[in-house]
Amino acid sequence: MTGEPIPYLLRTDDALTLTLFFCVLLVVFTVVLLGRPLMRKIEQMPLFAYRQNDKTGIETPAGIHPLMLTHLGVIIGAFALAVSIHIHPDLPLLPFPTLILLIAYVVIAVLYLCFCWVLYQFVGWLFFEPDEVYMAIEGWINSMCVSGLLLLPLTILDVYFNISFSLLLFLVSLALLLPGILLFYWLKKLFCANFYGSLLLILYLCALEIIPIILMVLGIEQLNGYLLLNY
Repeated sequence: MTGEPIPYLLRTDDALTLTLFFCVLLVVFTVVLLGRPLMRKIEQMPLFAYRQNDKTGIETPAGIHPLMLTHLGVIIGAFALAVSIHIHPDLPLLPFPTLILLIAYVVIAVLYLCFCWVLYQFVGWLFFEPDEVYMAIEGWINSMCVSGLLLLPLTILDVYFNISFSLLLFLVSLALLLPGILLFYWLKKLFCANFYGSLLLILYLCALEIIPIILMVLGIEQLNGYLLLNY
């Protein structure tokens, strides 16, 4: 007598659970590296120091970016896995473990981050001074790290508490919007002194932020479609 197969659940996926635990550890290590006083250290970092006139005191503590960028790539991959399974429930039935899918999504996330970095470098090289470009990219990296920090609890909520998909998308939109607003004010401090410059900056941000996200989403969807059709 054969029993009924146990349905796949995100919260029972060992690979996803270990991945989220790894992300939490990276966040804890980052907080430890920041040291005390925590809020004062954060206020001196690019993106958060837009009220500070003297740029000499604005810096990111050493060792923070590698940890947070690693966290960002991994949590984007974990979130992509959760969303992909919501949209395509047949993905867990593929003849290989979900860990393979997770690794593929993390690779796509890393490619997305590299593409964004190249775009910012190229636009900065064309239009701005090297020191301004450096501060702008530091602010962009910090905004991406903040997005990753906000994405972590949302992914945990989706995996273990099964919130509605529409609510999840709304909360993720907010998680992407809030760091974007901070980045806008940081870049405005660096490059713009008038209203018309702010309008141009908004156009640049739309091109530099939205287009790579669209390409990443299309890449994940193309991968999912290929796997479902061929396996």
